[in-house]
Amino acid sequence: DDAPAGDAPDEAPDGDAVILGFSQGGYMSLAVATAYPDRVQKAISMGGGLPEPLWPQDVPAEGPEIVILHGTADTVVPIGPTLSAAEHLRGLGWDLELHTYEGVGHTISAEMRAELYAELSE
Repeated sequence: DDAPAGDAPDEAPDGDAVILGFSQGGYMSLAVATAYPDRVQKAISMGGGLPEPLWPQDVPAEGPEIVILHGTADTVVPIGPTLSAAEHLRGLGWDLELHTYEGVGHTISAEMRAELYAELSE
């Protein structure tokens, strides 16, 4: 692909992609959704986050739905920075759902998996 680094290729889906990931994949799903909001319908992050340097400063007119699933006992990707990112995005007006799971570490619990399946079937 000849697209410059940081640019979405012209062939990328236009607003109908659903992206998701766990851990680093969760970070990537949020990063892509906030960087290219016109290309994503929904982003689901499980046990991931969005580093502050990547936080958007505004909300697009037609942004994606963002769903974050995160365990409160995650020591690999602590929930604190994820909560801060969610608060920032909500404060800007992004469509965001945050689901926390008490006592769940860096894993996809049965409850998280059930929520994931529910989100994907909408």
